[in-house]
This record gives sequence, C-alpha cells and structure tokens, in this order.
Amino acid sequence: KKESVSYFGRCVFYSSKLIFKEKEIIVFAFLQLVCIALGYYLWVQVLDWIPEEVWESAKRSKKGSVADIVLLLWSFVCVGLTTYPLGLLSACMGAAHFLHENGEESTIAKCLRIVLARAWPIWIFSWLDGWWTVCRILDRLPRKNDNRSTSDKLMAEAMYQAWKIASLGFLPALIVGRGVINGCKDSLGILKTHFKTICQLRIAY
Repeated sequence: KKESVSYFGRCVFYSSKLIFKEKEIIVFAFLQLVCIALGYYLWVQVLDWIPEEVWESAKRSKKGSVADIVLLLWSFVCVGLTTYPLGLLSACMGAAHFLHENGEESTIAKCLRIVLARAWPIWIFSWLDGWWTVCRILDRLPRKNDNRSTSDKLMAEAMYQAWKIASLGFLPALIVGRGVINGCKDSLGILKTHFKTICQLRIAY
C-alpha cells in the first residue's frame, strides 16, 4: 500500500506538470465540473415535479412502486445526458496530450475535432462507465434493512474495480482512431503488460 501511494504521488506530480504545460486541460476539467453540476440540477428539478403523495406511497410500499421506476429511468437518462459531454471532455484531455507528444499545436478546437469523430463509441463507453460508477456510489451508502452479506458487497466492489482497471486503455485507443474491438484488445494488452503499475495507481486512487 505504501508503495502504491508513493507511485501515485509521483504520477500526480507528473500529471501536474502536464496540466500546466497543456493548459487547455484546465479548461476541459472545469467544463467537466460544470457538466456534473448541470446534470445534478436537471435530475433534482424533475424530481421536484413528482407530487409528494407519490413519494409517500412509495415509502409505505414494501415492493417496487411507480416512483421507483420513474426515478430509475430518469436517473439513467440524466447519466446519459451528462456523460456525453463528460466523455468528450475526458477524451479531449487525452487528445491534447497526444498532440503535445507528437510536437503538434494543441488547441481546444483541434482537440474537439479529433474527439467528435469518435463521439458515438466514446459516449456509449462513458454512459456505461458513468452509470456503473453512480450505482456503486449509491450502493456504498448506508441503508436500512440491508440484507446483503459482506461477501456480496466485496464481490460487487471487486467487479467494479476490475472493470475500471480493465477499461483503462479503451478511451485512449478510441482517441487515436482504433475501433471498439481493437480498443478492447488494446486495453487488455495494457493490463497484461503493465498490470502491477495499473493496480498500484488504482489502489492509491
């Protein structure tokens, strides 16, 4: 664990240097925060439209209710709407780095042109990753009458962490023009050749 934190610290230092070198990344990161705030605002606003008696009925019901279905569907839609710009902005950060590494000028417009050409697969990936992340965050929160065993909780967390580790190279592969299938192969290839490093970063994160 100490080794992971140390390695993570070195990576943070390197990333900080890149951020100040590739200043457009700061813009992309700020826009990501704006997207998350707007997505949350949209989610809350629509929930306010549901009459109070519907929520009270849902509380009294031990089984699923209409309110539960509406909440699930609306949450899924909000995650999809939010992850579209979030995914593109994350990809833009990667595009900016690739441009600098190739000695080319990196601008916001140029990064967007590169990323928008791969917008569809980036969105699908970001939506899937974002929905799973939201579900994991909610699943970690304390709840009443939680009948799940410790092993079930650990298995759910392990599956999520395995997904994050295995998919690490997928987005960069899409940015450089690889297809979905080749992107999956590239991501698994990175996992195979740099397994220890990736696990150290994930543990520290």
